[in-house]
Amino acid sequence: MSRRPTTTNPVHRRRLRGAGVVFAVAVATVGAGIGVVATTPAADAQEVSVTRLQREIADNSARIDELGRVAAEAQRRVETLGTEIDATQVRVFLTSQQSAAVREEMRARAATLYVTGRAGTSPLSGTHRFADAASAAHYGDGAAQADRALVARLADTAAQLDADLAYLHDQQDRADAERATAVRARSDLESLLARQKTLLAALDVIPVMGSARLTARQIADWYATTGMEPRLSGGLSIRDLAEIFLQEGADEGVRGDVAFAQAVLETGYFRGATDNNYSGLGACDSCSGEPGFPSPRDGVRAQIQLLKNYGDPDSTTATLHHPPDPTWWGSDPVRAASNFDSFYAKGRAQTWQTMGRGNWATDPNYATKVIGIFVRMSVYAADHA
Repeated sequence: MSRRPTTTNPVHRRRLRGAGVVFAVAVATVGAGIGVVATTPAADAQEVSVTRLQREIADNSARIDELGRVAAEAQRRVETLGTEIDATQVRVFLTSQQSAAVREEMRARAATLYVTGRAGTSPLSGTHRFADAASAAHYGDGAAQADRALVARLADTAAQLDADLAYLHDQQDRADAERATAVRARSDLESLLARQKTLLAALDVIPVMGSARLTARQIADWYATTGMEPRLSGGLSIRDLAEIFLQEGADEGVRGDVAFAQAVLETGYFRGATDNNYSGLGACDSCSGEPGFPSPRDGVRAQIQLLKNYGDPDSTTATLHHPPDPTWWGSDPVRAASNFDSFYAKGRAQTWQTMGRGNWATDPNYATKVIGIFVRMSVYAADHA
């Protein structure tokens, strides 16, 4: 015969196969040397100071804004240097063109002087021929000297422009690297901030009643990272079980995602849950055994309904979406309704922080363990959003 709760129902003391599970959030060090504030891993969820976490969130939010300004300023320098590089490259081209023109002019003048020199051998008076040749040579020497000086100056200008280009490219590369570093650091810090906000939300008061924040897929994906092998009845998958928790929770206004975290703890990660009893119902200090449930949904429904009784001081059979589960509350509908309505701890644990120490379980760290699992589920979901 199934054990049914009464107004003097003893506290549930589940076998706690997952006992000893603690919370720890590891965060990667990001942007070395850029002043990132990281959250220090904690032994369990309640050891993390909410005040400190709030301060870190504020500091990291300000740092994100600062990194945004650094990236924007670096990008402006990259663009300004790009404009200077373009202008310098134009000057390099014009200098090269001018140098080529001067050299071409020198070649043309040399050819003209050569022709003039040849003309000096024509049958004219010797004096005249000498005077023409001397004048041509003098002119040629002077022009060549001026041209060589101009070519030398143009060569110096070209060398300086090349040096300027190398410097500008180096400065642009440095600015671009600074921008990329700031962008990466900002992205890493935004990821850290998202985890910190998720942790803060999880460490805040978690009501038993309310809407789930996690989806069945997120829950199942997180569970897959644990490396555990579930043993569920009928070959049920973790995702299907998570769907049942969310559906039953939504029906009764109970946080089905946190209830799933409770089931993880109670069943040792579902490594032995073929009886469909996911929450230690009936495993109390003075009880001889615990009931099995005919289906996974029945087991989840009984857990959710009991959570509703703990979390909602106004809960009655009339407020239930489904009739009281017969395996837990009693096979006779009238008796089951009476058991539900007269539950001895009705409304006594409206938040998960008040679970344990006589509410649901005698373990004084019960709430910490359940919340720790839920936080890890939430952080995983945030990291893989």
